[in-house]
Amino acid sequence: MFRENVLTQDEIIDRIGSTMVPVALDYQTIRDPASRESRFLRPLMKQRKQEQGLWILTPEGQVLGGFAGFGDMVGQTKKVIEDALEAFGPLEPRRAKAAPIQPYRGRGVSPDGSVCLAECIRTSDDALGFVNARSPVISSVTLSDRAFRAFAPRRAVVGAKWTLPEDVAKQLARTSSPMCYQHAPQPDWVTDVRIAAVVRRVDEGVARLSYEGRIASSHRVGRTTVSVQETELTGEGVYDLKTGTMQSVLLIGSGRLRWPEAPEKVVTFDALVEWDLEATESSSQAER
Repeated sequence: MFRENVLTQDEIIDRIGSTMVPVALDYQTIRDPASRESRFLRPLMKQRKQEQGLWILTPEGQVLGGFAGFGDMVGQTKKVIEDALEAFGPLEPRRAKAAPIQPYRGRGVSPDGSVCLAECIRTSDDALGFVNARSPVISSVTLSDRAFRAFAPRRAVVGAKWTLPEDVAKQLARTSSPMCYQHAPQPDWVTDVRIAAVVRRVDEGVARLSYEGRIASSHRVGRTTVSVQETELTGEGVYDLKTGTMQSVLLIGSGRLRWPEAPEKVVTFDALVEWDLEATESSSQAER
């Protein structure tokens, strides 16, 4: 996988950043024929028999090279980049100014009222013998204003309990696995989910909330189950009684992934979901 080795190499990162405009796309999005990304890229991808991995294109859409990600990934990626640059011709070094590419990830409310929860999933050190995923999955899930309201209490009194609607809880499917690309869990992979909430304390016009639950998913290809995984989630939230709005949400999770053909191998991982209305500095702001 590119995130575990290729895209941790400073030399490769600097070479791409100084000569190209890098764009990262989720594999599942590309596979969806109705997505905007798929409609744009599918005609271009016909130039080369390759669905995932690295693609290098000219501004006009000509494919200069690509690499699917097998064998010597670092060495082959370097060669693909240099061959593509040679084919394109002389280039002035690109000096792009840093800019926030996801200004609402993990904080604030977007103009349309939606909220973007920042997600980070990482395998534990003990699991590296089974899956070479040293770099974390940096993801996010965008919830509409109506969906995000499920995290807030209907009655902000101590002891009030509620359960997040299943369709909202399923949006956190990504936290049920440390895998990425075609193995990234989707809401329709979820086999079991329940996230319960309670108002723990109310003081100074603020309600302190607690969340606890579980989300499980299964990756199937045809009739074959590729993997099964589950995450136990716990967390807290802050709700402002005066404005009737959420101020923050923080969920942490501990999960396990198994392959049916190798039940003795268990991949353990940790998950984080966070959002803060007024956050200025948080782990969700790290740009990748």
